[in-house]
Amino acid sequence: MKVIIGITSDVREPFKNIIENGCKKTFASTDFDNVKTYFYYEGEFKIEGQDVFFPVPDLNAPRVGHMTLGFFKYILENEDFDYLFKSSCSCYVNQKNLYNFLLTQPRQKFACGHILHHHNYSENKDIKFITGSCSILSRDIIQKIYDNRNNWNHNNPEDVELCRLFEGYAELTPRVYRQDIETTEQVNSNIDVLGAPLNFKENYCYRVKGYADLGERKIDVEIMKCLHGKMLLDN
Repeated sequence: MKVIIGITSDVREPFKNIIENGCKKTFASTDFDNVKTYFYYEGEFKIEGQDVFFPVPDLNAPRVGHMTLGFFKYILENEDFDYLFKSSCSCYVNQKNLYNFLLTQPRQKFACGHILHHHNYSENKDIKFITGSCSILSRDIIQKIYDNRNNWNHNNPEDVELCRLFEGYAELTPRVYRQDIETTEQVNSNIDVLGAPLNFKENYCYRVKGYADLGERKIDVEIMKCLHGKMLLDN
């Protein structure tokens, strides 16, 4: 079994600092067996280590969907994988726990994550979707989405469209091992933002949101490093 981690990325600050000094110096500094991490960006196509850039049309509509479809095309053509774990640079990923969780899951028609609802006003119906920061899709679903790419509505949120394009093909699994963290003090106290104990044995995703620095998000890097130290001690 092989797992791809795909992280939606941005060369602008504060995201660049979080990626280079947070993600790449902690969980993405080495890959667990059969797990491979990519950071994918908007830009002229090129590959630089873990970074892959994809051109997008110069449109008024949101552009992240074009970037995601470019990444899907790339991994379908160049990687032999069973699952994609799709996340953002504001998340710390425990690769070992992610891999162990997926060992017991279906290899096809598997879409897993935190489920929300979006109301599609043009069709007057609710669409169930899994949030983009912590979603797992089996390879066949990635292929299904890419095959339906011409039906993508780029005015809708990206994670909504991902699920809309395989609606009716696979059910969403509301199972996610994720906790949210806002301070290093929470990590050092082994609790999340809600005060629940941090579950280092099973959780594979920690959403990091350091609001204490007035939006600059510099503390995100420190939270990731603190988490990483805990992971190393725990394992």
